[in-house]
Amino acid sequence: VEQGVIDDQRRRALGVAAQSRRQIELAARQALTDALAHYRLQRAQLLGQLGRDFQKALVDGAHSFAVLDYKIPDLGCDYFGTSLHKFLCGPIGTGMMWIKKDKIEKVWPLLSSPEPNSADIRKFENLGTRSFPIEMALGYSIDLHNMIGGARKQQRLHYLKQYWMSQVKEVPGMRFYTSIKPEWSCAIGNFCIEGMKPGEIADKLFNKYKIHTVSIEWENVKGVRVTPNVYTTTDELDKLVRAIRGMVS
Repeated sequence: VEQGVIDDQRRRALGVAAQSRRQIELAARQALTDALAHYRLQRAQLLGQLGRDFQKALVDGAHSFAVLDYKIPDLGCDYFGTSLHKFLCGPIGTGMMWIKKDKIEKVWPLLSSPEPNSADIRKFENLGTRSFPIEMALGYSIDLHNMIGGARKQQRLHYLKQYWMSQVKEVPGMRFYTSIKPEWSCAIGNFCIEGMKPGEIADKLFNKYKIHTVSIEWENVKGVRVTPNVYTTTDELDKLVRAIRGMVS
């Protein structure tokens, strides 16, 4: 994400606000997928500006939570949601919702609550029958994250992404949809190979090399997403590098 893109997003958002005097609920689905400090600052400034022109700002932080070393209130949003099974390594089916304190009272729970207008965020915990084991296991995931430390984890994830990307950037037909620069990216890397469809690349990586990736075809991005975690080894990434080179040889 470049500065011009951010400025363009701001202009378009403010243009919508100028055309409509009605209250607009903004769902700012900024996944922070590969953003680091500079982008977070730009993003916080954008949300702060939008906050004056829009009613609400909501952030989908699924690919940033437990990846980047930040605090949710610093983003300047009203609502924040994330899954916890990704980089926090929590059980599948766990997630987290954060709501700015002065907005809690105005949001009704999806399931029945004795006090739906309460300003206590615990009103959203009325879930009926639930899996307590997965909630209890989250404690171990949080302990692991804290033991590593947010800053060290962010550095490790960026190192792993840069490790494999730097070795395949000269491969014929290679194109990156993710920057290698640390100020613009962190864990995830997205690439494509000229003449090959994303699904074809992903299938070949899995079927022939047993490497799991995700093919992405969304607007102008048509590539394969590679997502190491802190426990991924450089030996495993060497296998990925050999696989990519093998597909074009």
